[in-house]
Amino acid sequence: MSQVLENPKINANYNRLIDDLELARKKRNWSQGEIAKRAKISIRAYKKLIAKKSLPSLETFLKVLIALGMTEEFFDLANPAKDSFGLSLDRIRHGKKQKASDDNLDF
Repeated sequence: MSQVLENPKINANYNRLIDDLELARKKRNWSQGEIAKRAKISIRAYKKLIAKKSLPSLETFLKVLIALGMTEEFFDLANPAKDSFGLSLDRIRHGKKQKASDDNLDF
């Protein structure tokens, strides 16, 4: 496994992310050439991405996600409306108590 990033935990997550992108390509039965064409990047750029020997540009990464139809999932990563921890902090700051529901009971 390639060590692109200094922090082992971050590097492991990076490797998983790239492996997941490659799996998504394979599930679609697309060749590396096909994904590169759909992403409007060179086959060389795609091969560098999956080799995990250097960090891709954000543009390259997003182009691959767009080609795979996976941008919604990517943008949900930092969606403030889905940030349960941030929303909890907002409720605390504004003096609002969280409603009890089956989802947040600890038993």
